[in-house]
Amino acid sequence: PIQPCQRQSWKPQRMLWEKQFIF
Repeated sequence: PIQPCQRQSWKPQRMLWEKQFIF
């Protein structure tokens, strides 16, 4: 999930884990 530390790059991070969840 999204973390406060990686809040700056939450877009790429979210896309990464989101895609993994979708697939």
